[in-house]
Amino acid sequence: MEYIIYTLTASVTIVQFEALTTLSQYVFSLVQSIGLLFVARVMIAICNLFIDRNYLNTKIEIEILRRNKTIYPILKTLLSVIIYFVIVLLILNSFGFNPLPLLAGAGILSMVLGLGAQNIINDLLTGFIIIMENNYKVGDIVEINELSCEIEEISLRTTKVRAEDGKIIILRNGDIKQVVNHSHKFTNAMVNIGIDKDSDLNYVFKVLEKLSKELFDQYDDMLEPMQNKGVVDLLGPEIVIRTITKCKPGKYLIVKRIIKQAIIERFREAHIKIPFEVRVKVLNKGE
Repeated sequence: MEYIIYTLTASVTIVQFEALTTLSQYVFSLVQSIGLLFVARVMIAICNLFIDRNYLNTKIEIEILRRNKTIYPILKTLLSVIIYFVIVLLILNSFGFNPLPLLAGAGILSMVLGLGAQNIINDLLTGFIIIMENNYKVGDIVEINELSCEIEEISLRTTKVRAEDGKIIILRNGDIKQVVNHSHKFTNAMVNIGIDKDSDLNYVFKVLEKLSKELFDQYDDMLEPMQNKGVVDLLGPEIVIRTITKCKPGKYLIVKRIIKQAIIERFREAHIKIPFEVRVKVLNKGE
């Protein structure tokens, strides 16, 4: 309605002034242009509404929803650009301009700009590959170039991540060389435990087995009970035992903290010595 009122007002104003009567021939084209812009906005709104209701609602499985949150914002942007591009061509045509020479000139200009913007093209291509291959999604816990962070937003040119201290870091997709994804299907929480060399290993393993069942029943983030992998190292008077727990994607840090705290408390109750002083001496000697 606002567009229609503005158009009628402009038409009446042009007719009232003789100096503007030469513009009256463009009134129909102006009205047509406004109508085309209105149609474009309606089409974009309908596309966005369709995507939100069918692909971004909370009823979808969490893994599929996270992938959709990564892909469909980019799809919305691409649809908007394509629709507006077509509308601009139609508007130019309504005013009597032939858009074909402009398209040819734009093609030549894009080639020139492409030669001088190789980094941008590299970022766009890398971003497209990241999205299509589903290497990581919004909400994933990852290590990018040895930076531990959570994926906040992915676009064709950049990836926004939130570091552990809460800062938002914007990375060019072309600069991303190595990604360690801790949120793909499942992760393993690995905990190494140091005990005194004179400890009874069979007794220690029984304590861990009982603790494993209790933790699995208490915490939903654990997909399987904690597994004891046995002795993995000897550090002087200390024996190092390793446990691995299969857990939900992105939950390995939380599970590791829970397991460490539970093991310390249970070992104290079972009178199993954890030689922290020995470990500190060994580390200091290595430094």
